[in-house]
Order: sequence, then C-alpha cells, then structure tokens
Amino acid sequence: MERLIYMLIVTVIYALLWMNKKTLEKLFLEKETPLLLHILEREEVSEFSSKRVTKGLWVMGLSLLSLALNQSTFVSLSWIVIAILMIKWPALVLKQLYQKRLNQLKIEFPIWLRQLQILLQHNTVVQSLRLSQSHAPQLFKVALRDLVVQLEMTPHDLSLYTNFLQEYQSIEVQRAMKLLYRYNRVGSQDATRQLARLIQATTKWLRDQRFNQQSTTISLVGWWGMLPLLGVGGLFLVMMVQTIMTLLERR
Repeated sequence: MERLIYMLIVTVIYALLWMNKKTLEKLFLEKETPLLLHILEREEVSEFSSKRVTKGLWVMGLSLLSLALNQSTFVSLSWIVIAILMIKWPALVLKQLYQKRLNQLKIEFPIWLRQLQILLQHNTVVQSLRLSQSHAPQLFKVALRDLVVQLEMTPHDLSLYTNFLQEYQSIEVQRAMKLLYRYNRVGSQDATRQLARLIQATTKWLRDQRFNQQSTTISLVGWWGMLPLLGVGGLFLVMMVQTIMTLLERR
C-alpha cells in the first residue's frame, strides 16, 4: 500500500513537470544561450529549449518505469541525473562550438587584415573593404558585406566599425576596427603612421596566435604521452593488490 501511494505521488509530480514544461524551459535556459544560438545561426531559442527539455522529461520517465519494475532507488536516481545531463548537454556543445569559432576567428581575421593592408596602400578604407570581400573568410563574409553597405551610406560613423563582429567580444577585433576608423578619418600626412600602427598590431596578433596554437598542441601531446605511464601505473597497482591478497589468503 505504501509503495502504491509512493508511485502515485511520483506519477503526479511527473505529470506536473510535463504540464509546466514552459517553466522548465525558462529555468534551464542559460544566460548566454540566446546569444550563442544567434552567433552559430542555429534554431530559435524556444525551439532549442523545447527539444532538450522534452528529451530530458522522456528520460526522466524511465525513472518512473524503474520504480514500477521495483528496481533499486539508485537506478531511479541515475535516470534522473541522466535526464538533467541531457538537458544541459546541448548548451555545453554550443559553448564548445562558439569557442571553436572564436579560435578560428582569431586566426583568420588577422590574415584577412593583412590582405586589407595591401589594398589600403592604393584605396580608401571603404573601397578596400569592398574589394576584400572576395577574399574574406566565410566566417564573417556576410557581416563584412553588411558593413560595406552601411559604410557607403555613412562612412564616418564610428559605431559601424566598433559593432563589427561585436558578438564575439574580441578585444583584438575592436582594436583593429578602431585603427581602420582612424585611418579613414585622418589626413594624408598621418595616414602612413596609422597604417604602420595597424601593420604592427596585426603582426603581434598573428605571432601571439601562432604561439598559443603551438602551446595548445604541445599540451595535448604531453597529456597523450602521459596515458601510457598512467596505464602502466594502474596495472602495477592492480598487480600489487593481487599479490597482497594472495599472501593474505595463504596465511
């Protein structure tokens, strides 16, 4: 009788979770998820939240099924933990994809900037940006096209420069765009100095990115190199335990 009442209570709670699915979607929605969905050009926030909460609730239903089959409480709690992980996992994947794009931007943007500097020697900033569209990385080709269209209407608007790729919150990109704005505003006498500053900043940026990429590769290789050592250490411990157990049994 007590188990029947317990099952009834759990069933009611599960039904209430389905009835308040929208509330759960808001509860599990991370602060940065809408921005990441926009940057990665994924589905709408409501659709993203609905999919993952629905999957989580279905998995949570397996917890109810395990109780009905008289399985242990540990199994039921395990299904609940898995359900929560299934709800949170898509957001973690979004963060990984965003970080991958950000790393890609930090490599491709300074290379494109180098090409732009060559065009700046014989063209204005707006003309150079327009000509560089054919060589721009796919990552920000659309954003660059929109920037050129806006600059042709208001070429001296600082906000157009500072808002370019603002969603990635990259200080290096913002600094480079401000230098482009200054280059566009200054007279011919100061243009050479501004271009030299831009070249210097881009060179440092490329050098730092190559160094960071090399350091990451070395770190990964180091960790992979530790795996055989850890495996041998684990095997040694197992053999030691077996030896000690054998000696104790003989006594």
